[in-house]
Amino acid sequence: MESNYLYGGFFQRTAAMLIDAAILMFFYLVLLIIAWAQGDWGSSLSSCWRWQSLPSIFILYFLAAGLGNMLYFTYFHAVTGQTIGKRLMGLKVVTLYNEELSWCRSFFRWCGYFISKWFFFLGFFWVAISSQKRGWHDYIAGTVVIRLGVTEPLTKNASNN
Repeated sequence: MESNYLYGGFFQRTAAMLIDAAILMFFYLVLLIIAWAQGDWGSSLSSCWRWQSLPSIFILYFLAAGLGNMLYFTYFHAVTGQTIGKRLMGLKVVTLYNEELSWCRSFFRWCGYFISKWFFFLGFFWVAISSQKRGWHDYIAGTVVIRLGVTEPLTKNASNN
């Protein structure tokens, strides 16, 4: 990427992901409480913890969480290039050519999260050692995370490389 943008670093990106995770977890907790309250649990408190009904609630919860994560990250990266966490941290996801992400590229980036998580989250830690601060999901989707409003002048040596 030939630009004078600074890349979003490991700690900024981690903070953005934690903000997004907190938002999503709050939303899913509300959904879980609503689902639990809507159930036919009987009249006593002890009957609400029947073993037959708990697995179905948690299966639905994890399916909703997976779908919610996919929609959240795909939508925000395709429409604005920023999730709420990235916006608060001043970060934006763009292609290697500094273009907005398409819906397809945004979805593949989200799919890349699974590969980044698969090997003990090594794909996310890769951001700390990569020269362009890219995780495995960034390599998969051809994206980079830049810091908004912060530029670095290109030096004569840097522009010749």
